Amino acid sequence: MMYLIGGAPRLGKSIIAKKVALEAGISWLSTDSICAMLRPGKEMRFADVMHLGTARIVERELTEAASIAKTLTLFIERHIESGTDFVLEGVHLLPALFGHIQKARPAAVKSLFVLSTDENIVLSGLCADTREENWMSGASEEMQRAMADFVVGYSMAIRNLAEKECLSMFERTADFQKDIETMMYLLQ
Repeated sequence: MMYLIGGAPRLGKSIIAKKVALEAGISWLSTDSICAMLRPGKEMRFADVMHLGTARIVERELTEAASIAKTLTLFIERHIESGTDFVLEGVHLLPALFGHIQKARPAAVKSLFVLSTDENIVLSGLCADTREENWMSGASEEMQRAMADFVVGYSMAIRNLAEKECLSMFERTADFQKDIETMMYLLQ
């Protein structure tokens, strides 16, 4: 089974991917890693683009995602063809890619988009994330607000695209632990 978890950043996609992978005894990978391999040193750092405004950052992220869609499609199709169970997560997984893969191989793929259109829930999550690898830890209030605006804007863009493809989506709530349980259930 190929598990695809897409959606906006900072909403728990990696946490869910790790949990699915652990429970299934399979590997997982973030599209951030694939993007870094394809474009070494060209990763978008939010601090460098936050001044552009939400609409422009969303447009840049969607453009970057579209630019690696063929690579991601090949990666996914090769894993499905080889019968290798795998979890792939990231902001670069666009609804058109999910739609194409699910139509071609519906029994081989489970997918979910994680979204939030509530800025307060996003801000609360940013503040509550105390993990060591949290790159937003210690970010200024201005940066946290800009990130929350971006997450909401990206969620809305992905929601519109996912609705056209009739794909599964999950809107985050204020209860992250319950959200994890629900998302795990949706990916069964």
